[in-house]
Amino acid sequence: LFEIFRRRTAELNRERARMLHEANDRNAGKPPVREVLAALLTPPLRWLAPDHERRISLQFLIRARSEGTDEIRQILKTDVSHLRRFSDALLAARPDLSPEEVYWRLHFTLGMLHNNRFAEFDRLNVLSEGTTSEGDVEALLARMLAFAEAGFAA
Repeated sequence: LFEIFRRRTAELNRERARMLHEANDRNAGKPPVREVLAALLTPPLRWLAPDHERRISLQFLIRARSEGTDEIRQILKTDVSHLRRFSDALLAARPDLSPEEVYWRLHFTLGMLHNNRFAEFDRLNVLSEGTTSEGDVEALLARMLAFAEAGFAA
């Protein structure tokens, strides 16, 4: 299980890094908050799409976060190397905020991402009496980006 987890997270994080690199290139090395957040959030949200070849992989990664082996849990607690590039970019994009504040806001953004699990969508659909749908991944991504960006703008 650990090897599958490692390979899929590496693949996901390479996609994130590529998007962040492209955002850096477009913005002379200083992408705005929204582009940094898009690089962080877009890959896992796209994997969530019903027709994406990595949908099952994303379901596995979500489940591994809560039910994984001790080895997986240890990696989740201590390996932040993939997040460092995002925290650095966010620190550069918001130099007016203290580093502590940027780290907290990144933490809350990650919480939003990690809590958008399939069971939570079902719960939201019940709460909203069917007015919400996670089926449109691009619309879901736009909502999540708007919410996360507002958190960094506050």
